[in-house]
Amino acid sequence: MFANAVRWAANLRCTPTDGDTNRDGCVDDADLLTVLFAFGVTGPGDADVNCDGLVDDADLLTVLFRFGTGC
Repeated sequence: MFANAVRWAANLRCTPTDGDTNRDGCVDDADLLTVLFAFGVTGPGDADVNCDGLVDDADLLTVLFRFGTGC
């Protein structure tokens, strides 16, 4: 129950990024590295691109599917 409350609170501070973790307009290797280095981390952060409170395979797939967008 407490873990769900923490994830809910983390979502209040998160804005989905569609894979552009550094918000430079381009989904590139910098964004990929951000997600890879933070993989498994919980709580709010730039690498949690879908704002579910966990940097996981869903975030990695978002970056990979959008890789090259805006570049």
